[in-house]
Amino acid sequence: MPGVSDLHSIGELARASGLTVSALRFYDSAGVLEPALVDPVTGYRWYTEEQIAPARLVAGLRRIGMPVPEIAAAVRAEPATVHRLLDTHLRRLVDGLADARREVTRLRALVDPPRPAATTLLLSPTDLAAAVDAVRFAVGADPELPMLSGVLLDVESDGVRLVATDRYRLALARAGADVDGPPARAFVPVDLVDQLRALLDPADADRYG
Repeated sequence: MPGVSDLHSIGELARASGLTVSALRFYDSAGVLEPALVDPVTGYRWYTEEQIAPARLVAGLRRIGMPVPEIAAAVRAEPATVHRLLDTHLRRLVDGLADARREVTRLRALVDPPRPAATTLLLSPTDLAAAVDAVRFAVGADPELPMLSGVLLDVESDGVRLVATDRYRLALARAGADVDGPPARAFVPVDLVDQLRALLDPADADRYG
């Protein structure tokens, strides 16, 4: 048995290994890293130089969250066994990270539910027909300006606004609606506008033919 002068105090081992004094006491009580000598009078724990490397191993395994029984096995095992324990723990960490990612995604959805991907409207066909009639005359007919050959629909929180222009005339109209979803905007080509108008009032199907 080496003399006390050849040993390290628990504080010295703590500084050399990166473990706290309380952690060294815990690992002593758990049978993971027992001191080489315990003073029967003072209860002071003393460690050999050879115990510094195992203490550093314990500190590292503790930092990566390895369970205490596996740490105890690693301290006493051959290098090949330690590598197997590390591989097993790493797989556990990877699986745990995947589970954590899924849980975080679920929590984000709870905190900030996704907005509806589509916006739906419930409105009167009569009101929509009147709005189309109010702007249809201003739709551009110049083939060199196709971006004006239609009606712009702006869906707002309580209805839809229709806009048409041929650069010289500007027409605006609005139809109230029950809107479910975020604001939306769409440019509807004139052919489709006329088809829609015919569906709203078949009696006027040839108005813009």
